[in-house]
Amino acid sequence: MKWLVLVVIILVAIFFFSEEDGNVSVLAEYPEKVVYTTDISVDQKDLILDCMERDGIFNSCGSPCSLDEEFCVAVCAYTCDFTN
Repeated sequence: MKWLVLVVIILVAIFFFSEEDGNVSVLAEYPEKVVYTTDISVDQKDLILDCMERDGIFNSCGSPCSLDEEFCVAVCAYTCDFTN
């Protein structure tokens, strides 16, 4: 039974840490958030991990615009929101 637990822990570690770091593309960075993409076909896992590393809150339907922009397109974007 102990070996089974060890195997599961190893498999989980391989799954979460096997991909390269820094592989996340960013469309825009603002003081209040990071905008990753508006492409919903992108796998969210890497974006969520990147957002956690930035101490932010992942938003699967955030605004792609900065808070101080007068006009903004109404489309969902994967963002990492920061709270001050």
